[in-house]
This record gives sequence, structure tokens and C-alpha cells, in this order.
Amino acid sequence: MEELNVSSARKLGLIALTLVALVALLIAACGDDDDDSGGNGADLTALEEQVTKAQVLAAMTVFRVEAIHDLDDSAQKAAEIEAGWSGQVDRMHIAMMSVTWPEDLKADADSLTAALGDLADAIEADDLEAVKGASGEAHAQWHDFEHETGTYLSGEAHAEDAGHEAVATDAAEGDGHGEEETSGS
Repeated sequence: MEELNVSSARKLGLIALTLVALVALLIAACGDDDDDSGGNGADLTALEEQVTKAQVLAAMTVFRVEAIHDLDDSAQKAAEIEAGWSGQVDRMHIAMMSVTWPEDLKADADSLTAALGDLADAIEADDLEAVKGASGEAHAQWHDFEHETGTYLSGEAHAEDAGHEAVATDAAEGDGHGEEETSGS
């Protein structure tokens, strides 16, 4: 039954990502730099921002569905590369590359995308030690990036700037770490 739930979650996540991409294409097709109508430019900008947020949310959901944490844990304990890892990493990599990242997330998104590329290369090379290193790096970068995307999606200032601890999105959802901190406020 657990396998059915994971499979269904993967399908839903990929469907959501596809729908976001279709909406983005519609906006691009309907967008017009020669805005003669007056008020539509602000509406289009707000809609583009919402589409970007939906893209970011969909990409981060793919990481949950593909279980980056579990993949890294399995890799660290593995005696050989597991068959499903390649597909998991490919889907996360595609999700990262499919987003038009906002400027304040772009550098970190590019870094995480590169880390996933390194992990995919290590799996392809059938190099377990390289997979262990690359999966640990991608996992760590994802956690940092997830906090940044949570801040972006919520519209809040960075926790360091606001003077309180970040509340990770995975604290509410649980990612299996058991090490989550809660806000003291």
C-alpha cells in the first residue's frame, strides 16, 4: 500500500508541474510588450509572479515526492547503487531546470541543479563513493534551498534579517530528520 501512495504522489507532483508549465506558456503566449490597454501590465506582472511561485512550489514538491532525504540515507548505507536512484535524481534535476527562478533564488538554484547533475553523473558512472558524496551534497543544498524558497513563497524577510529563527516547511510536513528546530517566538 505504501508503494501505491508514493506512486500516486509522484504522479500528482508531475501533473502539478506540468500544469504550472502550461500556465506559464499561456502567459508567455498572451503577453505583449506593446501594452496599449493601460491597466493590464500590472495584472500581467502579478500573474507572472504567481506563476513563478507556483513553479517554485511545484519543483520543491518534486523533491518531497522523490524523497531526497531517503535517497541520501540509502546511498550512505548502500553497498551498491540502487536501480531507482537514477530516475529519482533525473526527475529532481528536470524539476529544477524547468523553473524560471527569481533573481534572489537563481544562484542557489543553479548550484543545486549542478549538484544534482554531479549526482546523476556519479550514478551513471556506477561510482558508489562518488554517489555518496554527491547525494550528501545535493541533500544538504536542498535543505538550505528549501528554507530560502519557503521564505520566498511566504513573502517574509529572511529569518536572520527579521531577528528570529526560520521555521522550515518540513517541520510541519516532517521529513524524517527528527532534528527540526522550532521557533522560540
